[in-house]
Amino acid sequence: MQVVIPEVKELVVRGVEGLTVDKVAVSLFPARATGADADQAPTARFFGVIVANSSVTTLWAMVLVPWIMAAVLLMLLLNAVHLRKWLKRTLPFAVRSNKIEAMMRGKTHPGKDRS
Repeated sequence: MQVVIPEVKELVVRGVEGLTVDKVAVSLFPARATGADADQAPTARFFGVIVANSSVTTLWAMVLVPWIMAAVLLMLLLNAVHLRKWLKRTLPFAVRSNKIEAMMRGKTHPGKDRS
């Protein structure tokens, strides 16, 4: 490591205007490798983010559940629209004609239901 000290000094001097090599001090400190400790929780990647393995299932649920709910609500809405159209087509003509006759006689008004 002593070999790189002059190169580090020169790098610092070129980066700071007006600084000379004799005014730059470089200190070396021992370091230890930073590897995964045995007591550290195992990790996994979830869309590029490092998370604990125990969180992956929860994160998938948080991502998928809203989309599933939206799909179910959309299907229910489409079925309700389809059911309404089907009921309008299949109601007996007599029921519809009785309502029309009652409206024509003045017994009920459209949008108002008299009891």
